[in-house]
Amino acid sequence: MSQFSFVIPGEVVLGAGVVNKLAEIGKSYGSKAYLCMDPFLEISGVGSEIEGLLKKDGVDIVKFTKVKPNPSCHDIDEGADLCRKEKCDFMVAVGGGSAIDTAKAIAILAINPGNSWEYIARSDREFRTFSESLPLIAVPTTAGTGTEVTHYSVISNPDIHEKGCIHNKVLVPDFALVDPELMVSKPPKLTAYTGIDAMCHSLESFLNVNSTPFPDMIALESVSLVARYLPEAVANGTNIVAREKMAYASTLGGVAIALAGTILPHGLGQPVSGLVDMPHGASMAASLGHIMEISYTSNIEKFARLAECFGEPLDGLSTYAKAEMSVEFVQRLLKDTGAEVTFGEYGLTEADLEKTAEIAVNNYSFDLNNSPLKVSKEEIIEIYRNCL
Repeated sequence: MSQFSFVIPGEVVLGAGVVNKLAEIGKSYGSKAYLCMDPFLEISGVGSEIEGLLKKDGVDIVKFTKVKPNPSCHDIDEGADLCRKEKCDFMVAVGGGSAIDTAKAIAILAINPGNSWEYIARSDREFRTFSESLPLIAVPTTAGTGTEVTHYSVISNPDIHEKGCIHNKVLVPDFALVDPELMVSKPPKLTAYTGIDAMCHSLESFLNVNSTPFPDMIALESVSLVARYLPEAVANGTNIVAREKMAYASTLGGVAIALAGTILPHGLGQPVSGLVDMPHGASMAASLGHIMEISYTSNIEKFARLAECFGEPLDGLSTYAKAEMSVEFVQRLLKDTGAEVTFGEYGLTEADLEKTAEIAVNNYSFDLNNSPLKVSKEEIIEIYRNCL
């Protein structure tokens, strides 16, 4: 076995009702919290519950709810101005990946100069670096992004219709409270798209050419959980067992990509998401099935191991045949959960393909380089064309 290392910073508590630990955890970071929250949660009553938990132990709250899917760098900059003005001690992020990624970026700007887009990592220009950010407690309300355990913050720039990633180990939340009871109200389509995102994290980290045995083990467990429980979570959102298993799968997928990273589905989905404001999970789902079709021969052994995670009978099949079956199993999961979608449904056109491929090459070279299937810009355009 080759040498490898791993670090998992931050603490995670997972299970029904764990959100009630927020008060005791929060007060250990200070007396003034910056609450970054999905605006929908104020309507649902979850926001009031969160505020009550923090105030119970005398924590003052500064609230920011200007959170959108594909978070805008301008909203983040506005939120950071408020955080600095109010001199908050720590961040609490409640919501899906957008809320937590927004909070991560605000946590940077609270104690570092510049604007959020200047911190986006790119291969075609210099970008700002940093070594500290405000402490952050993450409370995810969807099962998919795994951002509660990653060192990534993905944000969008609406002026240039691009999406980018800030990455730094200090962005891993100091504490994550993963409570499946906060996820039961999520509608089927959102459950499906976020669940496919969790599947992509696990698949991609496992197939990443830089992966090592530890994230591989985590990723395979996550794939198995998503394969078994996502259809039930979509069909019956109140099934707390399915919600709990998906919450766990999502967190595992986040750990896996934090250790190994993503590849083609993210490298090609993110540019589309930024260009046409496509939901993140949908942008993964749009190309996942096709990418599986064209890439399973790039690592037969690993694709065969993925097939074994789906709980289907594979006795007597060769390794090659199992690898082929992994494609069928993933495509079936997309269909069974209603996650079959195309880029064209969200507005991508033939005229956009050249520009989108260029963004993929410049902004997501790390995803492309780490894929077992190597693709040129022309081949990326053809993938997009097949997924329109």
